[in-house]
Amino acid sequence: MGGESPPQEIILHLLEAGEQDIEFADGNFKVAGTDRAVSLKDVAKAAFNPTKWPKGFEGGLYENATFKGEKDTYPNGCAVDPVSGNLALAGGSPHDYQANVAIFAHAKGPPTLYSDPTAPEFDFCTYDDRGNLFANEYGSETFALDELANGSGSLTPVDVNQGSQTISAGGAVQWDGEYLILGDPHGNGSRHGPTTIYQVALSGSKGSIVKTIELYSGKTAYGKPNRNPGTPVEFWIQGKTIVNPLKYSRGVAIWRYPGGGRPTKNIFRLRLAYGITLSSAPK
Repeated sequence: MGGESPPQEIILHLLEAGEQDIEFADGNFKVAGTDRAVSLKDVAKAAFNPTKWPKGFEGGLYENATFKGEKDTYPNGCAVDPVSGNLALAGGSPHDYQANVAIFAHAKGPPTLYSDPTAPEFDFCTYDDRGNLFANEYGSETFALDELANGSGSLTPVDVNQGSQTISAGGAVQWDGEYLILGDPHGNGSRHGPTTIYQVALSGSKGSIVKTIELYSGKTAYGKPNRNPGTPVEFWIQGKTIVNPLKYSRGVAIWRYPGGGRPTKNIFRLRLAYGITLSSAPK
């Protein structure tokens, strides 16, 4: 057994079998044709327990490996499908400037990549309650949105009728249960605020703005007035509340949703808050 690697050596010792008789499935090493088995976790424990070691075994279990995906991707945003439990990562390749989303089935294993060769990169993404994924483009001169429909094998553009508005590229996206919510990094073309987000009604591959919500920051951490709470790079909507980082005021603020206006609460002394998410706490 001197030619065996340490993991094999201790597995064969624990199962009292030869290498040709060992099978691995569902996290367990088994002796073919018998009920003898040992879990990977138990193998790791035994490797650090001298009473379990075979003769000549020096103890410990140290292995490493490198995973190389089929295609490079730079993840920016993520979302979990409420229908399937799949995990989506939105981003792109830093080498060929091609936007893609990586879908991990049940949030594990190697992903399936879906690309849009016409877009440089995706920024944020969200699922609706039917398992359709939406991702906004980043790095484009104008706003653009893609959809990976539930069961589809390709990304398709969503044509959003902006009306009199001008949505900037690169804002956050979220599903609120009825509408797709789009953040506008430049506040309808203005860098001076207010921060603007839009409710968008979807019908097939088209969308239309049904409500414009403006967020004002009130006062900064220094007590000075400020119209613009900051770029809605990643806000979070929870019920009738929206939380958004105060990019220019070092904090976060809470507004009524979908009312907007001035915040109901400011939380300062957070340095360069960029994105935010919430988890439900027990009552």
